[in-house]
Order: sequence, then structure tokens, then C-alpha cells
Amino acid sequence: MQQEKLKIFYETEVYPPSEDTFLLLEAVDVRTGMRVLEIGTGSGYIAIHCALKGAEVTASDVSEKAIENARQNALANNVRVKFVVSDLFEKINEKYDVIIFNPPYLPTNEEDRVDGEFNLALDGGPDGSGVIRRFLADAWKFVETDGVIYLLYSSHNVDAINRFKGIYSITPLKSAKFFFEELHVGLLRVKNGRVRR
Repeated sequence: MQQEKLKIFYETEVYPPSEDTFLLLEAVDVRTGMRVLEIGTGSGYIAIHCALKGAEVTASDVSEKAIENARQNALANNVRVKFVVSDLFEKINEKYDVIIFNPPYLPTNEEDRVDGEFNLALDGGPDGSGVIRRFLADAWKFVETDGVIYLLYSSHNVDAINRFKGIYSITPLKSAKFFFEELHVGLLRVKNGRVRR
């Protein structure tokens, strides 16, 4: 899939567009008028792409620095995106047609700390699935009845994701091998009968 040539400014500590970004973007299907939420927007690359497709986009990140970088990139590409500093769904109060998430999916340990802190863009917890579990525990509350979730995950996150099969149906869309792992993009739908708020 040919990607648009976006003007992107890079900042240290903000996750840049990478192989996993482009793999996820190949799977994402948004159209004019759709209400889209990107969690963990990083540089804003996917959010900007969706806005260029005519979607009404909200993009969040736990990092204020990432939100500032993404806002700068949206302005540089002349698109409107609503930005929110939020730890996953903490500051999200609406429902969306599409939710997109490229989470931190790698295991981290004490050796990964820099100046005593983990890089939140990369910190998947001891088993690499901590953020994914938190996301899946709440995502169903924020997607419309006919909405979908695009989730990127690694081969070592599969067991954690399978624990949520009572809530979501999961359809694999894309996969690719990178270095020591295989990455996947899944399309998730909330199963009928799930009580929504």
C-alpha cells in the first residue's frame, strides 16, 4: 500500500512512524464521516492519515510531549485532529466508529529504565502485555455497536488477548516478521450481548 508523503517532525522520547506503524496502517479502513479514536498516537502519523481520509479524529497519548509533537505534525499536514492527554481511556467520554491502538508490546525490566524511568512508548510491562490487557478491559465501552477496533500486537501477546475472547471476536488482518518477533493486526468487534454503558 502506497503511503502518503506526510511531513513529520520527530522528537526524542516520542515513538516515530516505524514498521509496526505502517503494518497497522495497511489494515486500517476509515472513510469520510467516521468517528475515529487513536489511542497512543505518538507522532500522530496514523491519526493524520485518518483525518486526510475525511474521518473525524480524536487522538490521545499518555505523554504530553507526544501530544505536542502530534499537534505540530497535524498542523504541518493541514488537518484537524482533536488531541487529548489521556492514560488510555481516562479522559475519553464518547463512543467511536473506529478505535486504533499500537500499544507498547515488548516486555520490559529494570534494565530498560533510563534515568530511573521507563519510556512509556515502549513499556509493555514484565510480559509485554500489561498495557494491552488494560486497553481490552475497557475498549468495549467506547466503541459504537457496529464499530471496530484495530489492534497491533506481537506473537508473545496472543495468550493475553485470547483471555478477552468472551468480550471480542478477533479477526487477523495482517502479519509480518520483524527481527525476533511476529507482529499482527487484529480486527476486534464487541460480541452481541455485551452490556454497554
